[in-house]
Amino acid sequence: MAIVSFQGQYTMNVPVTMAAVILSALPLILAYMFGRRYLLRGMLAGFGK
Repeated sequence: MAIVSFQGQYTMNVPVTMAAVILSALPLILAYMFGRRYLLRGMLAGFGK
């Protein structure tokens, strides 16, 4: 919702909006990259039975 506040009434600053999208998605991407090993290990632990 905050990303919408970057746009003006008649124009939209695309580079600023894209930077905001990337910066808001970056923590989720990093958390997935570092937690992928534990996520897969947990999913496969219940699959073997």
